[in-house]
Amino acid sequence: MAQTTIDRMRPVAHMEVGEHGLSVTVSWPEAGVDRPSTGGYGLGADTAASRKVGARLVAAINDGAVYFDPEILTDVNGATYVSASRRVFGRQLRADLTRIGY
Repeated sequence: MAQTTIDRMRPVAHMEVGEHGLSVTVSWPEAGVDRPSTGGYGLGADTAASRKVGARLVAAINDGAVYFDPEILTDVNGATYVSASRRVFGRQLRADLTRIGY
């Protein structure tokens, strides 16, 4: 797979309510790739508590505090996408957000 590192790329996150509850989706609009959306985080039922955590997560992602070392990769079909390491994981979401200041 081809690989390109882009240091100044920033992800963009937003909350949405879907069939399976509240989620935060992440995309990389400045990357110029075939698949700018990279998934996101499922937050469960649409409650006041999950919206509060979701707002913290969106702020952290949009401020550049969650994802680091983004790379543009090419899959086996030739489509490009962004892959990046992250500091926040779903299982320890609240603790990870607190640890990075959100």
